[in-house]
Amino acid sequence: MPLTSQNDADNNALANTQVLGDEQASAAFSELEPSRQILVFRSIQEALEADPPRPQASFANCVAAYGAVEDVLEAGQTGQLDNDKLALLQQRVRGAGGCIAPGLKAEGHQSIAAFRGATFESLLSRYGTETIQAVQKTLNTKLRILKLQDLGALFQEIASFFTPLTATPENQPTLSLFEQLSVADQVLVFKTMEEAMEAPSPRSQANFGAVVQAFTALNTVLTAARSGQLSGDHLQDLQQAVSEAGGQLAPGLNALGDESIQHFYEFSFGELERQLKPTVLPHAHAALNACLRRAKPNSFISLVQMVKAFLEPVINKQADNRLLERLQKLSLSSQCLLLDTFAGNFSRAEHSEQCGFFTLVEAYESYENLCSTASSGRINESFFEHLEQRVAAAGGLIEPGVHAQGQRSINAFREETFTALRNRCLPEVASAALDAANTQLRLSAEFTDYASVAEAVRNFLKPLIQWGSATNMAASTRLEPSSNGTAAAEPAVSEQPVENIEQLNDAAVENTEPAAQASGVIHLNPPVSHEPAAAEPESAETV
Repeated sequence: MPLTSQNDADNNALANTQVLGDEQASAAFSELEPSRQILVFRSIQEALEADPPRPQASFANCVAAYGAVEDVLEAGQTGQLDNDKLALLQQRVRGAGGCIAPGLKAEGHQSIAAFRGATFESLLSRYGTETIQAVQKTLNTKLRILKLQDLGALFQEIASFFTPLTATPENQPTLSLFEQLSVADQVLVFKTMEEAMEAPSPRSQANFGAVVQAFTALNTVLTAARSGQLSGDHLQDLQQAVSEAGGQLAPGLNALGDESIQHFYEFSFGELERQLKPTVLPHAHAALNACLRRAKPNSFISLVQMVKAFLEPVINKQADNRLLERLQKLSLSSQCLLLDTFAGNFSRAEHSEQCGFFTLVEAYESYENLCSTASSGRINESFFEHLEQRVAAAGGLIEPGVHAQGQRSINAFREETFTALRNRCLPEVASAALDAANTQLRLSAEFTDYASVAEAVRNFLKPLIQWGSATNMAASTRLEPSSNGTAAAEPAVSEQPVENIEQLNDAAVENTEPAAQASGVIHLNPPVSHEPAAAEPESAETV
């Protein structure tokens, strides 16, 4: 429906002519309400008594004016009122001398022209067509529900509806917020008001100011999510704002109940608070926000879907899901580092949330197992190999800066220690060195991080590796012949990945001799002696 007069200039010209013939005027008069028939003659009388008289106020012109009054009232009752109908009423009143009883004027102070300027036409310079149409539709919903019979009451309701939209100093804060909304949200503001009017129990709180505040809070939530700064406070503020706006925003965003803002808060931030320790919680929030910053949700529905996808592997309570239990079994430090790594993965590359979280839990389980094994003096290369495999599966890097491959990585550490030891020393020498290293590890302070374990092992083995690499040790490092004349093979390091930590620890125990179990170190089998047997002494006194 058009919002402005189709041709005000033509209307002005028509105002100086009689729009109804005598017969048409008589027929139209008979269709008017009795109260308006009376007003026709009162208008003629007032025009005759005016100074100067208003000769245009003929019977036909006054009947036409009151016919326009009834058309406006009918348009309000059926929800079809627009600025054109008011413009036609203004033109008819102007044609009847500019004023009809009881004091309805075409122009001037408190006239139809002034009313149009303060209501429908006040929006033209400020808003686009879509927003103006939304305003008009909501207004017509209100008028259709009220079904007013009096023109004065109709004008009062229209004026009341437009009051918060009027550019006044007291309205400016709300209007500024409204104008900062997108056109789509501006339309939804009025859609929300319209739905509240038509609800079985009308929601009177859904006024313009409250609904604008609610949509502003919604945009604050989405902006915070896209910038990676979403917090539980944002959701609680949104829930409060929507509650104050009647409890629901179009299209179907509820403050309370199933699939509501409250439900979303409880599932997300509320559940994290219940499942994680206070020291871990900020790291979980940071990981969640890293996900949102990359995904950039553009609606509340997409925000909910993204958060659910992110949290599903973390707080899924299904019986066959042990990820949360396994996460909680890690030390608080490892939980924080795991979540920091998870957050970092989102900024580095495309990342499968569920698979990524699962592999990170496995990586940190291996990380902690390596540290505890070192503390108990039972470390060997397979523990480092297992951690390398788990870190590689989790993306190649876990915090704090533990790389699977490359310089200063687990793989590089294995090469410079265990591999170098095998290449430069006899197997029995390497075994004895590792026994001694484990004894030192066991007697040291408890290890809590990979870097300190690697440094302790490297520092202990460094002199032996340097000694074994010297040229004058070449003969000492050659393989000894076995009892059958063949070269003795070096102990093989399995290239097959260890399936789980339990197998790794069991293997470490199985390879430990009784004496080593008592001391907490791992021994390899001693070499077979090839020296001839010494002759038995002739007597006990022989030296």
